[in-house]
Amino acid sequence: MQNPENERFDRMCNAFYETADLATDNEDKTNIVMKWIKGLNNELKKGHPPFKQKTSKLEQAVKKLQERKKKEGKREQVVKMNQGKKKKGMSAQLKIQ
Repeated sequence: MQNPENERFDRMCNAFYETADLATDNEDKTNIVMKWIKGLNNELKKGHPPFKQKTSKLEQAVKKLQERKKKEGKREQVVKMNQGKKKKGMSAQLKIQ
């Protein structure tokens, strides 16, 4: 059993496949279909900022990995800074005593 999103996707793919099959024998028909698809694509993207457009699973995974690496790098910098402060604080305490 598929979820509704997958069912809609399958229905659209089947319809596009039939249309593509009808248009492949003639360049003019192919151009008509391609022009229609590009126009439809532009219409569906209207009102959706790029960051809200649906992204592929691969793009999502890559973005998440990059964010993790960036966070880890910042954490390492903070740890190094804190270690440096502790060393300076200890040396200052030793001088006072």
